[in-house]
Amino acid sequence: DWTAYFRHGCDFSEDWRIAAEIGHIWYKYHGLTAAASKTYATMEEIYIRAELANPFLTPYFSFRHDHRVTHGEFLEGGLKRDFTLPAGLTLTPDATVGGGTGDYLAVLYPPFDASAGSGVSYVQFALTLSYRFNDSFGVHLKGAFSALTGDDVRSAVRRDGGTYENEFLWAAAGVDWSF
Repeated sequence: DWTAYFRHGCDFSEDWRIAAEIGHIWYKYHGLTAAASKTYATMEEIYIRAELANPFLTPYFSFRHDHRVTHGEFLEGGLKRDFTLPAGLTLTPDATVGGGTGDYLAVLYPPFDASAGSGVSYVQFALTLSYRFNDSFGVHLKGAFSALTGDDVRSAVRRDGGTYENEFLWAAAGVDWSF
């Protein structure tokens, strides 16, 4: 995945901050089912994201529009919390729920029928461990448990004999660079 974005925030106090982000994501999506894993759609999305950082729980919301493959939309919302650990590490547990339009979900979960409409498609619980070398450069590791929700999405994955079924674990590593 490649993401380019602009992020700006406003501090209300030392501990409270609202931040908005607008960006573009390029990625190859292999899908969660046997049929989708053979397509490797190159999706391109523009998105907006907002969050309210505070000392308790940080709620966030994002809206994405794929302008290359699905021409559909995806909404996501969740709660996260950063915990500062020794040696400059940060641990962030995160709970997310997301869903999209029928066109968007049909590409992610074939043979999902786009005419079935839009709806919630997943819940996810993740842990991210990150380290910042300086203000401009950092690395992170993420592990997550994702579960597909919604009868139409779950049924589409089961009908196709997808290797992930309806619940799966995944992991990722990343590099953060800002200027």
